[in-house]
Amino acid sequence: MDNESAKPKALDIKAEFPPNQWEDWLKAVEETLKGVPFEKAMITKTYEGIDLQPIYRKEDIQDLPHLNSLPGQPPFVRGNNAEGNSLNGWVIAQPQNAWHPAEANRILLDELSRGLNSVNLKLDRFTRWATIPPFDALDPDGIWLNDLEDMSILLNNVELSAVPIFINGGEASITHLGLLAAYCKKKGIDYSDLRGCVGFDLIAALVEDGELPFCEEDKWQTLAQMSAWAAVHAPGLRTIIVDGTFWGNRGADSLSELAYVMSTAHEYINAMLEKGLTLEQIVPRFQINLSLGSNLFMEIAKVRAARLLWAELMQAYKAPAELQKVWIHGVTSEFNKTLYDPYVNILRTTTESFSGVIGGIDSLEVTPFDVRIRPDDEFSRRIARNQQIILQEEAHLSKVTDPAGGGYYVEKLTSQLAEKAWAKLQSIEAQGGFYKAVLAGQIQSETAQKASERKQNAEKRKDVYVGINMFANPLEQPLESSGANCMCDLLTHYEKVIAVEDSTRPGLEQALNELTENCKDIRVVEYLVEAFLMGATLEEAFDCIVPAEGCLKAPALPLAYVTEGLENLRTRVVDYQQTNKTVLSVFLANMGPISQHKARADFAQGFLQVGGFYVESNDGFDTVEKAVAAAIKAKAGTVCICSTDDTYPELVPQLIASIRKQKQDMIFILAGYPQDMVETYKQQGIDLFIHIRANALDTLKDLANRMGVL
Repeated sequence: MDNESAKPKALDIKAEFPPNQWEDWLKAVEETLKGVPFEKAMITKTYEGIDLQPIYRKEDIQDLPHLNSLPGQPPFVRGNNAEGNSLNGWVIAQPQNAWHPAEANRILLDELSRGLNSVNLKLDRFTRWATIPPFDALDPDGIWLNDLEDMSILLNNVELSAVPIFINGGEASITHLGLLAAYCKKKGIDYSDLRGCVGFDLIAALVEDGELPFCEEDKWQTLAQMSAWAAVHAPGLRTIIVDGTFWGNRGADSLSELAYVMSTAHEYINAMLEKGLTLEQIVPRFQINLSLGSNLFMEIAKVRAARLLWAELMQAYKAPAELQKVWIHGVTSEFNKTLYDPYVNILRTTTESFSGVIGGIDSLEVTPFDVRIRPDDEFSRRIARNQQIILQEEAHLSKVTDPAGGGYYVEKLTSQLAEKAWAKLQSIEAQGGFYKAVLAGQIQSETAQKASERKQNAEKRKDVYVGINMFANPLEQPLESSGANCMCDLLTHYEKVIAVEDSTRPGLEQALNELTENCKDIRVVEYLVEAFLMGATLEEAFDCIVPAEGCLKAPALPLAYVTEGLENLRTRVVDYQQTNKTVLSVFLANMGPISQHKARADFAQGFLQVGGFYVESNDGFDTVEKAVAAAIKAKAGTVCICSTDDTYPELVPQLIASIRKQKQDMIFILAGYPQDMVETYKQQGIDLFIHIRANALDTLKDLANRMGVL
C-alpha cells in the first residue's frame, strides 16, 4: 500500500466549514420570525437613540479610524498608557465620609491597610460651602472640616506621597486646596509629591444648589487660580472636575452625559484661556467623572467614547498629543439604586464596576449597597471595596490592556456614542454654549425629561428592577440602622468650632487682610496657605475671597432615583399597615385547573406585590361557590379574578354578584384586558384591570386609594 495514500487527509477548515453569509443568516432569521418584522423583533432601541443590532460583524467597524491606534497612542480610546493598568491596576478610590475628622482618619487608615490605595474625602455640604450653620441645621453627611487642626487630625499618619488624594470640594474648593497646601507646608511635605484631584465642577455645583456666591464677571476666577497654582507647585494635582456623575445621577442617558461633559470642558478651557493660562497649564488639570450604569456594553462604550471625544476636542484646540489624554474617574450610579431589596444593589454595582474597568477607567469608587437607606458602615464599605479588589486581584482584569479593544459590538457602539455626543455638543455650542443653556434651564429640562421617561418605563415594568417592579417581597424586613451620629459628640465638636472663631490668633488679622487685598491675584493660594497657618477657618478664608455682592443663579436639579415612584407608594402602604395594625391583602380567585389560571395568577401576584400588598393565592377552584366561600373566609378587601378571556363572560358576573351579597365593599380586579369586554366588566363591577401593558404605579395607586391608603 502506498504510504502517502494511507495518510488521513489534512482538515481544511475553510473548505469543510465555509463562512455563512449575512444574507443567509438574515433569511433564516426572518423565516423563524414568521412574519414579524425584523426591525420590531430583533432591534433594541436605547435611550441614546441608538439601534442595537442582534449581531455585529467585521464589516461594521472596518472604517473606524481609531482602530488603527494602540494603547497609549492618540486618540487614547484604548487607554492613556501602553501597559494599561497592568502595572499597578486602577486606583481604588472608595470615599471616606465619617463626619468627625478623627473617626474619618481611623476608618481611612484601616481601609488603607485592607486594599484601598487612595484618599477620597467626601466633604459635608457645609464644608463644601465653607460655612458654619446654626447647630439645629446640622446633619453631617460627609467629613466636617473647619481649620488646619481638623485637616491635621484627618490626615494623621497618611503618607500623601504614597497615595493620591481626591477632594471634590464644591464652591469652596480653593480654600480646601489652600488648607491641604498649608498642611503640607506644616508637615514638610513637598507639593510636587501630591497626586490626585482637589477641585470642583462649577456648573454642576451651580445646578446642584441653584446658586453660587460668585459674581458673573469673576465666576471662573477660582478655577483659574487653582489651576495656575497647581501647574507651578503641584503638577500631579488636577483641579478642574467635569462631573458627568452629576447628570447621570439625575437621569441623563450616556449620550447626554458625554455631551454635557465635553460641553462643560469646552466652556472651562475657553474661560481659562481668556484668563491668560496656556493649554499646558489648563489641560492636565482636568478630571472627568463618569457615572457607570447598568447597561453593561453602553457603559463600556461610554468610557472609551469619552477618551475619543476628549482627543477630538483637544485637536480642535491644536493641542499636542500628550495633552489629548484625560484622567477618567468612574463612579457607580446612584440613579438605579433601590431602597427595597438593597442587596440587589451589590449585583448592580458589580456589573457597573466591571464595565468601568473593561472600558478603561483610571480610578473607581463603588457605591455602598445601602446608600439609599443609612450611613455606610464597616460591612457595606468592605463589600464595596472588595468588589474592586476581587476584580483586580482575583479576576485579573488589570492584567489585560484594553480587553474590549477590537470587539465588533463595543467598537461600533463607541463610535456611535462619540459621533452622536459630538453632534449634540455642536448643537449646544450653536445655541450659545453650555453655561448659557444651564442658566436658561434647558439642560435641566432635558435631563428631567429623560429621567421621567426612564421612571415611566420602570413604572410600566418595561425596564426591570429586581425587588422593586419585579419579584418584590412585601414581607421584606428593612435593614437595621447602623446608628445615627451622637448628638453629644456633634454638640461638643460644634462648640469647639465656634470657640475657634472667638479665640485670639496672633497674626491672623494681617494674614486675612493680605488675602482680601490679593483675592483676585493668580497666586491667591499662597495667601490662603499663610492664613491657614495663622489659624484661619474655612469660613473666614472663603469670606475674604468671595465678594459680598453678586450671586450666580440657575434652576436647581435635585437627585433622582428611577424607582422612587414605586418605592414611595410601597412605603405608604407599609406605613399604613403598621400604623393601623392591619394587612392589606388581595385574594386570588383562581378559576379552573392550574393550566387555565396559573399564568395570570403568577402575573397578578407579582404585579400586586410591587405595591407592598400581601397576595393570597391557591391552586384554583372548580366552582364559583367554592371560590366565593374561600374569598369571604380570607377576609381580604380585594379579589383578583384569574382565568382566561373565554371563561370570564360567565365567571365575572357570578363571582361579583355572589361576593357582593356578603361583602358590599369588596374591590374587584380582573387579570387581563379583554378589550371588547372591558366596559361590560366595568358595569358588572370590575374596578381595575392588571395586564402586561398596564402602568403598575398608576394601577397600584388606584388600588391603594380604594383601600384607603392614599
